[in-house]
Amino acid sequence: MSIKSKTNILKMGAIAAGLMSAVPTQAVFAEDIGFVLAGPDIYYRTEADMFTKLAEAAGHDVTVANSEYSPSKELANVEDFIARGVDVIVLLSGNAESGTQAAERATDAGIPIFFVAALPSPAGYDIPTGMVSGDWIGMGHTIGTAISAAHPGENVALIEGVYGQGIAEMIRQGFETGIKDAGGNNEIVLESSGGWSRNGGLEVTQDYLASDKDFSVIYAMNEEMMAGTI
Repeated sequence: MSIKSKTNILKMGAIAAGLMSAVPTQAVFAEDIGFVLAGPDIYYRTEADMFTKLAEAAGHDVTVANSEYSPSKELANVEDFIARGVDVIVLLSGNAESGTQAAERATDAGIPIFFVAALPSPAGYDIPTGMVSGDWIGMGHTIGTAISAAHPGENVALIEGVYGQGIAEMIRQGFETGIKDAGGNNEIVLESSGGWSRNGGLEVTQDYLASDKDFSVIYAMNEEMMAGTI
């Protein structure tokens, strides 16, 4: 099967992840898809469940592997799918550098690899067969602007996602620009990773409350960490 055909087939997989809205009109053939998740949090579990449900309904076979936010395990999961001879790999990477290495190895093996949500390192943008992601910088900018407008002059504590994945770093970049553009003179006085998890959000918030820093706003970068904060 050609790479072009595989690309069209993976568009159906992207739909299963809730990331695209157009269904290919051509017939699709059963494909063996390896889906590598970054970690075990509820967002990724839900994405994998929906992807699998809709992809299997379209005639695909899906095997999901979880990397537990370990770069070495992520690479091992991709190598395992390569060794098993899957037709396509979908990677929700937990680390930009290991994601780039994974893309290189899959490409060298002749297996199309598609990135979802997270991206490889900038030097590896041209390696994957395709990438479907969000405007993380724009999202951070919108939130930074909103916080600065609603809470001018107030100090902010950040609870960030997994470092090294790229998503948290891009959200942070946009957030800092947003509060600057809004002119609210906010200062980020605390920052730490909550690992995208509820427990992580709880632990970081407890540490912040026990600190001697003066702040009145907490920005948690996802719902699970926010739930832990509350």
